[in-house]
Amino acid sequence: MTDLADVADINPRIEREQIDLTEMASFVGMANVSEESGSITTEEVRPLVDLLKGFTPFIDGDILVAKITPCFENGKIVHARISRRQGFGSTEFHVLRPQAEKLDNRYLFHFLRQPHIRIEGERRMTGSAGQRRVPRAFLEKLQIPLPTLPEQRRIAAILDKADALRAKRREAIAKLDQLLQAVFLDMFGDPESNPRNWPLKSLEYLCDPQDRVNYGVVQPGAEFLGGVPVIRVGDIDGGNLDASSIKRIDPSIESAYGRSRLKGNELLISCVGSIGIVAAVPNSAIGFNIARAITRVPLAKPKDRTFVQQCLLTPALQRYFKEKTRTVSQPTLNVEFVKAAKILDPPPALVGKYCQVVADVDGLKRNLLNSSDGIERNFSSIQQRAFAGTL
Repeated sequence: MTDLADVADINPRIEREQIDLTEMASFVGMANVSEESGSITTEEVRPLVDLLKGFTPFIDGDILVAKITPCFENGKIVHARISRRQGFGSTEFHVLRPQAEKLDNRYLFHFLRQPHIRIEGERRMTGSAGQRRVPRAFLEKLQIPLPTLPEQRRIAAILDKADALRAKRREAIAKLDQLLQAVFLDMFGDPESNPRNWPLKSLEYLCDPQDRVNYGVVQPGAEFLGGVPVIRVGDIDGGNLDASSIKRIDPSIESAYGRSRLKGNELLISCVGSIGIVAAVPNSAIGFNIARAITRVPLAKPKDRTFVQQCLLTPALQRYFKEKTRTVSQPTLNVEFVKAAKILDPPPALVGKYCQVVADVDGLKRNLLNSSDGIERNFSSIQQRAFAGTL
């Protein structure tokens, strides 16, 4: 075991004398990082000279670790593979550069993505409200097992293969989601152009008049054994609630946020970090609360949730959310823009036909998700054994 700072450079400075100001560079924002795969989804190419000030420098092969809440807890830890020699990213990234003679970058990547690392990093966060961050000192003193380089590469290769199986299952589920979107557009048209001239209603208009659209707990505090479950963005990735690693908080903290306690008639929309993930609250989550990074939308008619959820997932509404997102330290969507989102209002009979299609596809998704649970358990077991030296 060794301190991570002994085998990796943390937040290394750019050597100005070694760069060419006429070069183009890769730019990676927080929204360009996938929590699921730990990869860069898209990159922009910009003049290097425009990025020297105000952004975090890195190079191809570095590990980027989101420092700010909720991005760190949600798993925005990425092995940066970029098309240009020099990269720049959000100031909310820590950059880790493994010393090549001591530490393999894929080995480090898999090590940092372990759930217990995220839990411990969250405990060590400093700051207040939505600006809490993982300090550099946490990474510097993080103890990492250090077998030989060949052994590190062997472990990383096994974890890469296991992770690839998880990715294939996620791709299959994503295909079903794409099918539902294709059927939606075929039956109702694009909500933005509205070619069938359906009436439009604001999302707020569809909500329970005795309730309100709101976000949740700003400072949930540390894990509290037996406390109230709080749903975070990472718990609804893919549109389904995964309670396997849900955080529990002190009831005395949660009691101040009764307004965001779940009743079972809501849609949840991610509004900080990853924008526009939409999930329906299952009955099993009634009584749970939500984190600040999620907006709670209590619908007047719970039976409308399926249609409204799919409308919110259309490219038009996702584009609307992105356009209304502001970025200071991280992408944030204001609750007022969520309430103003325009939802199609076609005849109930047509909506009912579509909801039956969704129900049929959801049956297929449940089978895949059940299979995924087994894959996740196996991956967690392999991951634990890998860093315990028993793989």
